[in-house]
Amino acid sequence: MLQHILSKMLQYLFFFMLLLGVSTGYDEFLCDSAANTKIYIVYTRDTIKDEAASLIHYNYLLQQATDSNSTAKTILYYYWRSFNGSVVKLTEKEADRMAGLVGVVSVFPDEKRQLLTTRSWDFIAFT
Repeated sequence: MLQHILSKMLQYLFFFMLLLGVSTGYDEFLCDSAANTKIYIVYTRDTIKDEAASLIHYNYLLQQATDSNSTAKTILYYYWRSFNGSVVKLTEKEADRMAGLVGVVSVFPDEKRQLLTTRSWDFIAFT
């Protein structure tokens, strides 16, 4: 019974935070007024199995890393099944601060990568 109540509370908190994030950070996502922000992938070691609890944890880390006088930041995407982490738009200073938080394994910029081979189709015999 207690677990059911806690689960419901986490669900309501998740939706509240999602609603709050959409209402405060949507403008920043559409038009990037701060030219010095980049998109970073934050890899965490926590093994939280619940989706709502993972999102709450990532928002907590984001609040710890961002400046209190800066505009509200939101989680752009989060991972909780195959590995734990999130995608956020941060300044370099905020990314460094995020990397120093307990539970954060690494923070690295999201970059496009070049394809290293064109022979994979031959190897797999799809040609």
